[in-house]
Amino acid sequence: DDSYAATLSRSLGLVLDEFYNNLRAIGVSAVTGEGMDDFFKALKDAAEEYERDYKPELEKKKAQIQKEEENRKKASVDQLAKDVASDLKTG
Repeated sequence: DDSYAATLSRSLGLVLDEFYNNLRAIGVSAVTGEGMDDFFKALKDAAEEYERDYKPELEKKKAQIQKEEENRKKASVDQLAKDVASDLKTG
């Protein structure tokens, strides 16, 4: 089936498969607490991975967005100054 819904469904299924392939799970017993050491180790590893792999990229993207916003504001102020100067000459 080549319908939009079928294509979308297949695409979403592939996204979910990829997501779950990279998901880590740790078994923990609510009764005995067994597995808590493994859980805290996995949590520490995930925090280190975030700091090492994801945070620098997020900070870079944030800085890029901030710079683009500053450039947009500067261009807007420059255009306003140009418009005011033009109005003063013709007015």
